[in-house]
Amino acid sequence: MDARFPSVPNMPPLLAHYLSTALVRTFDLDRLPGLFDFLAIDELNNTGQFSQMEIGTDEDEHSIEMHLPYIRKIFEGCVVLHCPHSYVSHGFLLRQEISVVPILVGAIDKKKEETFGRILAPYLASKDTFFVISTDFCHWGTRFSYSFYFSQSPSGPTTPIRLSRSSTSPHDLSTFPIHESISALDHEAMEHLTLPPSTAHQAHVLFADYLARTKNTICGRHPIGVLLGALAVLQEEHAKSPHLQWVKYEQSSRCLTIKDSSVSYASAYVTF
Repeated sequence: MDARFPSVPNMPPLLAHYLSTALVRTFDLDRLPGLFDFLAIDELNNTGQFSQMEIGTDEDEHSIEMHLPYIRKIFEGCVVLHCPHSYVSHGFLLRQEISVVPILVGAIDKKKEETFGRILAPYLASKDTFFVISTDFCHWGTRFSYSFYFSQSPSGPTTPIRLSRSSTSPHDLSTFPIHESISALDHEAMEHLTLPPSTAHQAHVLFADYLARTKNTICGRHPIGVLLGALAVLQEEHAKSPHLQWVKYEQSSRCLTIKDSSVSYASAYVTF
């Protein structure tokens, strides 16, 4: 097994800055020598496609800072390798900590999602690499500048209504409350992203069209796009069969009026 693995690329969205690229953290890595995958970070930087994260950008963001303790704890004591050294008796097992590749994904377009996905595809194909793609789903409410209400499924013919404090609420709110509209909105995205029945390429097209149509405030839409770009490469060029399945969906609160707000959360996993 390659000495740099097991590796965990952690790919959350860039939240506090608007940048049309993906960033790799390169500063202060020597302060935590056992945590980061230096070889993989150097390989990504050598592609010329990734920008280097400035310390101010990293300090303004909170995604990776929040994820690392959980990732480390989940993998604690779980990674077991056969020790390759000849002086160790046959069958001896060696525990090895994971190493992380921190990548922040900015506001990139679909073409760039495919570019970064192609670069990361070989790592995703590796059996000893585990990707963590981070996102919330709909951020609903006036404080998020997103208050669209769909009186039926957002994929249907109905034009969404932008609710506001000054406008009269539609009658449908009594039978189809806001939180159900949000759920239908999010679940359409989840349906587009489920693999199969769609291929990864088809899912990427459907998801991009969905975002353009609904403007849903999915903060990790670009990391998801990068994942789909990588999966499409593996499916089309390496005969991989990716499966993406959803396991959990929640909302932080059940919105009933325009005065309410909520953030949605969804969890999925990918296997081959």
